Amino acid sequence: MGIEQAMKLKKDLKVARPIIIWTIVSFLISILFVEILGRTFSNSTSLIWTILLLLILLVTITGPFVTVVMAVKRSFTPQPRERQIIVIVLSYFALMISFTGAYYAMVGFGDRIDAIRKFEHYASKRNYLDSEGNIIVKRETRPFQGFNERLWSGVDWPDLKKNEQRDITRSPHSPDEMIKNAKGSSEDAVKFQSSSKPAVMGNLLYFTVVTMTTLGYGDITPTAWYTKMFAALQVLSGYTLFYIALTMVIGNWWGDYSESDDELNDTS
Repeated sequence: MGIEQAMKLKKDLKVARPIIIWTIVSFLISILFVEILGRTFSNSTSLIWTILLLLILLVTITGPFVTVVMAVKRSFTPQPRERQIIVIVLSYFALMISFTGAYYAMVGFGDRIDAIRKFEHYASKRNYLDSEGNIIVKRETRPFQGFNERLWSGVDWPDLKKNEQRDITRSPHSPDEMIKNAKGSSEDAVKFQSSSKPAVMGNLLYFTVVTMTTLGYGDITPTAWYTKMFAALQVLSGYTLFYIALTMVIGNWWGDYSESDDELNDTS
């Protein structure tokens, strides 16, 4: 009986295999995007690398929606109810992982843009002083608010020297501090922070779970137009996948579809 159950479970998981494989691939591509961005854009970058990064980013941001399409397609395939439940549950978790990867790529890109804009603002008195000599504070443009860990250093998140410890509960938002940190070149101020990757990924996974389950604690919030759009699409995708598919299971759309019917389809 144990062997038969194992064979049945293997057959059930086979239906969701394309979803699992695509989720892993899209998630790894998002990590690859951030790694390439960190290595190639720390210095001058070529047009070829720019085009390659844009193509990788395109795959990354479309990954979650490909997962939704594959999941809905598998859910509408005639199959036993137990297998349909497995497909729905795995697809739901796959969607969380896919959106986490997409958000991670957005943070890698958005944090760098924010760091460069702030450096350019505080590096010159013509930018940060108004006509009356008052300091103009640069508006925060990071993709998310609610966690201090950043994938790129900047005037408000300085690059640490060797053996230095960072207080992640505080970022030096004082204008005087940021002006001081803007001395020198942008390549010295804006550097990829590999040590922040686990913390950033953990925060984004948490945000994805909270968003998908519509809890909405509000401790981490999207602030850029593209992260707001993706958060809305994530909620809609979760509703589409979960409630429509769950209705199919409860409503028993395929009636008394059995393993014998499944074997007949495999041989036809």
